[in-house]
Amino acid sequence: PICYGAALPLYGAGLDHPIAKKAAHIRCTNGRNGMLYDDDITSLYDIDNPEEETGIELAETVRSKAIENYRVKITKPGPMLEIEAYPVLKHKKEVQRAKKAKKTSAAQARVNQRNAAMKLNRLIQHNFPEYESYVIGLDYEVSPTPEQAAKDREAFIRGLRRLYKKNGVTLKWIAVTPWTTKTGAPTKRLHHHIVITGGVDENAIRALWMRRSNGRIHLDPLQPDANGVMGLAKYLANHLHGAKRWTGSRNLVMPPSIYPKRHMSKARAYTLAMDYEAARTIFERQHKDYTFVSMEVRFSDYVDGAYIYARMRKKNTAPRRR
Repeated sequence: PICYGAALPLYGAGLDHPIAKKAAHIRCTNGRNGMLYDDDITSLYDIDNPEEETGIELAETVRSKAIENYRVKITKPGPMLEIEAYPVLKHKKEVQRAKKAKKTSAAQARVNQRNAAMKLNRLIQHNFPEYESYVIGLDYEVSPTPEQAAKDREAFIRGLRRLYKKNGVTLKWIAVTPWTTKTGAPTKRLHHHIVITGGVDENAIRALWMRRSNGRIHLDPLQPDANGVMGLAKYLANHLHGAKRWTGSRNLVMPPSIYPKRHMSKARAYTLAMDYEAARTIFERQHKDYTFVSMEVRFSDYVDGAYIYARMRKKNTAPRRR
């Protein structure tokens, strides 16, 4: 975890401020703070709409006395800007107590699904230029065995490598194959989803799959919506079950995250969590080169505070109209 001095001014200077550009990997020296790791945050804060909580109770948990302030994490995948804010607890025992809490299998599955979607979203958004990349669906007229389907997918990827190398173009790819259903049963109609970079002839790509008599291919440009490629990432994540989740080329790059030294005050976190339009105004004032797109606020059954996740898009990169 990362701790920062309490005497520093609070978060709000934007990405271009010198403080925000400093390296994030600083050893935590403030022993009394209970710092949560990124994995803890997604696991603990998984309630989108608390049904039993009133507005007053939610406000109290955001500004709880157990919270020192809020840590900020900024990630820039492609043209998108993602801002996360989550609590720094005053005492380590609060963190230890929360980590020991047992989640139901359904709740943990929901967390795993959300984490998979976020990772895929960032990888796709950062590595595959919008409109210039392709989203491919490969299926069969007669469903093959899992062993044959795996061989088919590997052969298609090998063909892509040869094709791109021949044309002097760098290939990046991510492949998702739903081998099993949510219940763990084998998928009856096997198919493959693949995202690839562009730069070669579409018909040449189609020919790699259509040369087999049993194959069908759907190829479309990577088209974002206001949230970038999050919709595609969630769709792909819904197909991820079992041990084999997804695979990709070795040259994929995960966008780096910045942890500004400026922590967010509880008062600012309260405003963001409780007032959507105020959050829009605040974020657009702090990040003038970006336009606010959406925001999620999640709460926890195990620990006080709120997890705030906002998405913004760089100006002049709005999705094209179809």
